Amino acid sequence: MDRLEAPHHDLARGAPRILHVDCDQFFVQCAYLTWPERLADVELLAVGGHPEKRGVVASCSYAARQHGVRSAMPMREALRLCPALVAAPVPWGTVRRKSRHVFRVLARFAEAMERVSVDEGYLLVPESGEPPEELARRIQRAVAEETGITVSIGGATVRFLAKMATSHAKPAGVFIVPAGQEQAFLERHRLEEIPGIGPAFRAALARRGVTSISGARRIGLDLLTLWLGPARARFLWERVRTIDRSRIGAEEEIRKSISSETTFESDRWERDALETALDELVHDVGATLRKHRLRTRTVSVKLRSSDFQDRQKSRTLPQLVQTDRVIGGTARELLGELRHLLAGPVRLLGVSLSSLEGAGAVEQLAFREIIPPLEPEEEEERSPGS
Repeated sequence: MDRLEAPHHDLARGAPRILHVDCDQFFVQCAYLTWPERLADVELLAVGGHPEKRGVVASCSYAARQHGVRSAMPMREALRLCPALVAAPVPWGTVRRKSRHVFRVLARFAEAMERVSVDEGYLLVPESGEPPEELARRIQRAVAEETGITVSIGGATVRFLAKMATSHAKPAGVFIVPAGQEQAFLERHRLEEIPGIGPAFRAALARRGVTSISGARRIGLDLLTLWLGPARARFLWERVRTIDRSRIGAEEEIRKSISSETTFESDRWERDALETALDELVHDVGATLRKHRLRTRTVSVKLRSSDFQDRQKSRTLPQLVQTDRVIGGTARELLGELRHLLAGPVRLLGVSLSSLEGAGAVEQLAFREIIPPLEPEEEEERSPGS
């Protein structure tokens, strides 16, 4: 058995500098801001697809959750559980505007920032004498006052622990893991609460009698590799020792590609749930694309199964595009093709854009002369009940 090592991370000697920021029930907040008169007195609210079109819940109010309504649940099932529930569409225009505004505010406080989805990101804050709790509260106030959006913030010296801390901060709170208490904090949780450990991963460990974080720490890396394969073994071995070598990326860096991915808390396999998550990712990469005044020609979708098998499909379009309508339509077709190859539970879904060029490229104008435009005008958002 490997000798247990002390937690290893670059920032352990100083105050926690990694903050995970998560907008509380973001789509719900955006719906209230979009239709204030219609939803002013509504407490039981679900935002997502139309119940008559096999839509699913993208987000729901905390009051609705008390009735059993959950994200990724079919909207029809949510209405059965809670007949008084009001269903509203996702106000994508507001979502995009508020997301951009929130991250502009967050960037003022960060030495480096990484946006991982439309409503979630990581900050590496500068070293200072300000206690991290006070800084986090100051960030919360700035975001709320300037955008109207409330956020929850978790902090730690380790990235994945900052994300776990956020679950203790919700809603609209702050939870900071003190430096030196990382392992003690981690031990308070179940194995499946570590980001990246889904039901299939947990089941593979349970079959071998490993059901707790402390139990996993007693297993050597060589044995874990025999059980799980090298990638999952290394991941688990490091996480149960509070090791996370991933860095907080610079949000403003212009890359040769733009990507966004999400790892589900529990594996997904329903088509509607995957398409709802795909729409969020498309809006995320699309917003980044337009922010940098770029257009894309190649759209890619990646799936990772519960046993860590990756599959990816790409499509190169006949002209440069930048709207969510065209990117999303292409991504949905690719997702459908991938599901024929990987029909089981999905733990990770990703969308990436490549072959990027600046807007107004000569090549794009030439294509428009011979090919009908892929991008019609955007439809206006429908209101609740329409």
